[in-house]
Amino acid sequence: MEDHFWLNIDKTKGYSSAKVVSIVKRILKVKKVGHAGTLDPIATGVLPIAINKATKVIDYVQAEEKEYYAEIKWGEKRDSDDIEGKIKSFAIKRPSNLEIFSIISSFLGQIEQTPPEFSAIKVDGKRSYKLARSGEKVILKSRLIRIKEIRLIFNNDKKVGFFIRCSKGTYIRSFARDLAEKLGSFGYISNLRRLKVGNFRCHETISLDKLKILSRFKNANFKLKTVDVLGSRSNLEIEDDVVSKLSYGQKVALPINSYQNQLVNLVRSGKLIAVLDIKDSEVSKIIRFVN
Repeated sequence: MEDHFWLNIDKTKGYSSAKVVSIVKRILKVKKVGHAGTLDPIATGVLPIAINKATKVIDYVQAEEKEYYAEIKWGEKRDSDDIEGKIKSFAIKRPSNLEIFSIISSFLGQIEQTPPEFSAIKVDGKRSYKLARSGEKVILKSRLIRIKEIRLIFNNDKKVGFFIRCSKGTYIRSFARDLAEKLGSFGYISNLRRLKVGNFRCHETISLDKLKILSRFKNANFKLKTVDVLGSRSNLEIEDDVVSKLSYGQKVALPINSYQNQLVNLVRSGKLIAVLDIKDSEVSKIIRFVN
């Protein structure tokens, strides 16, 4: 029987998220692997990895709140808005703490943000970063994102460090670019570490090297239950006959009237059987984990 679970991988610098997926697939010898939320190659930290049927709820995990530690290098504008890009312009100005505090509130809440040209967003069916690398001018539309918290960690004449808590779709590279320009300077991401994605936290991650070692042991504790990963959702205990009907794709009557616009986990003896996506007291989607 296939095992369906999550991993909390600490992505190392230099690896793309897709490469991590490929490595995990090879280590665990599983059929289906996916990640919840792309990290740039220069970034490190939390990369949630779904195994087999756990991939069915990637969109829900990916939509969760995220936290980052970011360092912005002052004085240079780079085409990718990070340390790997080519230098386009220079700036002498180095913003003070007072100047940063005076404008930081304008980045809080729901704001419009334009993604970097070097991003995975598709333009006419092609990835934006591929077009940008080939020298084509890429124009991306701004999008609404939400930054919930920004904390200044340090600032000097070389770089500045921030803690950032934000919504899905927020580009930290865009934040660095926009912040520096609003302060009359230029800046790019020189260091980025993701600290949290929903219930996935940095201090609970494992490296790919450790995963390789643990995978050799039958009772090694590296698998995260999907029911725990989905967090503080409502759990609805169901009987064996309901489990059986769900496994055959049959319709079942469930007491969902009290649930409004949320996910509900259907569980049996602590095991996740299905996830219900409820909209206006009706099931809009059912994600089954039973065969």
